[in-house]
Amino acid sequence: NYEKAIEEFIKAIKAFPTDNDEDDATTLHDHLDSSLYASLHVNCAEAHLCMNQYGQCIRFANEALEVDNKIPEAYLHKARAHSALGQFEDAIVILTLGLVRNPTSEELLQQLEYAKQLFETMR
Repeated sequence: NYEKAIEEFIKAIKAFPTDNDEDDATTLHDHLDSSLYASLHVNCAEAHLCMNQYGQCIRFANEALEVDNKIPEAYLHKARAHSALGQFEDAIVILTLGLVRNPTSEELLQQLEYAKQLFETMR
């Protein structure tokens, strides 16, 4: 169940120290598990995408990319959400940026070609 998964991901995200934690000298940016933190956001984005909650998907994908801007899945989920909203130009820009940061990602390349096709048919 996606709602339960999102709940659990958010609980795990909240367990990480943040820059606002005054009594904890370790911040997220110093934390060894920042890739886990980003992955939790990516998983949350995917769950929201599966539930057609595109705004939330985009939000969590953006938060993942703030921590690690090389996660291909974050670009994919974000672009798919924009495509679902009919924002094909935004999806193309997002996927292009994802490919700049992940030039060997076949999945990003395939999704970019698909988004371009959708954009052309909607013109």
